[in-house]
Amino acid sequence: MMRPKKILLVDDNDDYQKLLSKNLTKDGFIIETANNGLQALDVLKEGNFTPDLLLIDLMMPEMSGLELLKKLKDNKSTHKSKFVMLTAKNNIKEITQAFELGASEYLLKTDNLIVMLEKIYEICEIEHTVRANRKNDFISILEVTNVIHDFKVISYDDNTLTLITEQELPLHATIKVNNKKIKTLKNTHYPVACEVQECRIEDDGIKVICTFLDQAA
Repeated sequence: MMRPKKILLVDDNDDYQKLLSKNLTKDGFIIETANNGLQALDVLKEGNFTPDLLLIDLMMPEMSGLELLKKLKDNKSTHKSKFVMLTAKNNIKEITQAFELGASEYLLKTDNLIVMLEKIYEICEIEHTVRANRKNDFISILEVTNVIHDFKVISYDDNTLTLITEQELPLHATIKVNNKKIKTLKNTHYPVACEVQECRIEDDGIKVICTFLDQAA
């Protein structure tokens, strides 16, 4: 039986980190996490965790993903590890720098969760089909990072929200809306959760109709 693969996930977004590590753990990986490059170096310095794969966010405070790669270039504890960068945007310059520093691949945070897991299995050279979709399991990573820059609020009332987006969202997925007027409507300081009920192509983009959930995101 093949030993479980070890992954060090380095990302400063708590929601994203928890979602990805939870699902990777469900799929049999052994996961350690760090909120920035300095914490990642501390995990590796202890010598108790030798990762097969490091998933490293490009944009982080204190020490960026590129700076961490530079530090790890001659690190004995990771000389057999694979480095994969996580990025919210296709920044060719930064991605090129990452490859020059030893990264073997990059993954977009906007990929949906199932696609993300499949890519990680492929990178780890594991022949495996990820879990079948279950309700609320197939969601876009974009939906849990509160990064909703490509969403335009069209209309809303106490129960329903209509958005124009650039990408289609799965029906019944839960998204978080970080919009000042919506947060005021729901009397909260936090992003507001709603469920996708309808998604259709319009002339100016993809129209998404959602209903608000009871709890704030």
